[in-house]
Amino acid sequence: MKKAVIIFLVALIALILILPGCGPGETPEGETPETGNPETKIPEVETPDEEEPLEYEIVGDLNLLPEKVRRAVEELKAERGYFVFSEPEFNTGDDVFLLISSGEKATGGYRVVLDTLNASKSNLKVNVEETEPKERNAVIQVLTYPLLVIKLNGTPENYTVQNTENEIFEELVYSDENGGSKQLERKTGIYSGQIDSNFVEIKIDGQAKAFMLPQGLSGILTGLSSGDKVNLCYYENEYGQLIIEEIAKE
Repeated sequence: MKKAVIIFLVALIALILILPGCGPGETPEGETPETGNPETKIPEVETPDEEEPLEYEIVGDLNLLPEKVRRAVEELKAERGYFVFSEPEFNTGDDVFLLISSGEKATGGYRVVLDTLNASKSNLKVNVEETEPKERNAVIQVLTYPLLVIKLNGTPENYTVQNTENEIFEELVYSDENGGSKQLERKTGIYSGQIDSNFVEIKIDGQAKAFMLPQGLSGILTGLSSGDKVNLCYYENEYGQLIIEEIAKE
């Protein structure tokens, strides 16, 4: 009996030694222990690049405008509002021209000047200051067309134009069909000279007539002297005034 007990204990110990086991806290081979919540990566938010501001300049001499733009300015200047001239309709190349017009005024002394301008490829916001003559100031009694032309080196998608009183300028409508709504006439005449800073006298078919110079285009008379023969392009406005479009010495 005692011998049988000893044999049983030896067999039990041998069995325990043969069987593999895991100690407390041990991780079976091939398994990765969990260490809590895995690290969460926050995606980086891409901030769009700031838009480069567009360069601009104020056009001081309207004679320097592309021909189609200059003609359209003459068409539009009697109306209050703004208009954008761009390629390809107006042959402006990479530039854009913005007209801001206060409309026709009965006398001189009115002005429109740039106050602020913020321009990018997305938006253009322009503030202008409109001034009018004071009662005590003597002004010329002639129709005037206060306006501003700005040249931009790009084409914004949206335009906002207002004055310093927060009054909005509406976009003007222009149609170039058949050369516009004006009935242009071409004549040859004899240049007599300037009547004043706004009018000149030219003899057409032997009859002396007064012609009005376009706003800001007094430079077109450069090189002309009394008695010169000139080729003239002009039209008659709604008030019966003859407005010069082109004049050149023959």
